[in-house]
Amino acid sequence: MLLEGWLEKSWNRSRRAMGGIVGLGVCLALVVPAGCGPAKPPVGTVKGKVTIGGGPPSERLMVYYINSLIGQGSMSTVDVDGSYALKDPIRPAEYTVYFEKMVTGEGEVSTGQSIAGTIPAEYRTEVKSPLKKTVAEGANVLDLEIPAPTKK
Repeated sequence: MLLEGWLEKSWNRSRRAMGGIVGLGVCLALVVPAGCGPAKPPVGTVKGKVTIGGGPPSERLMVYYINSLIGQGSMSTVDVDGSYALKDPIRPAEYTVYFEKMVTGEGEVSTGQSIAGTIPAEYRTEVKSPLKKTVAEGANVLDLEIPAPTKK
């Protein structure tokens, strides 16, 4: 009789434990396929054409998209026909766009000596550039029209 009571209690405990394990297994089966961790933020890709005074740039340029508030930015070379495509996708936001002359060479190169003369001065720095573009989620085609620099 004593052995029977002990066996019955052990059996009941085993069934409860087994029910908990099965419940946990079902729960995991439902949660794991849904994914773990936070979702990735939305991003947008950017490509377009640069025109200066209505035509393609006459010198090799780099174009930069910068948003210091969210810590995002990307860049691209501008091809001879004016086309560009940012190297990295960026988060949807408004970006300041500016240009620098593309400098290539071996050894040390001072970009301070190489100013993009075909770009008006205010478009050459993040701080002064009046050019703002809004990037949306997905593919963006953003053409950049820059006025020709004024002759002094």
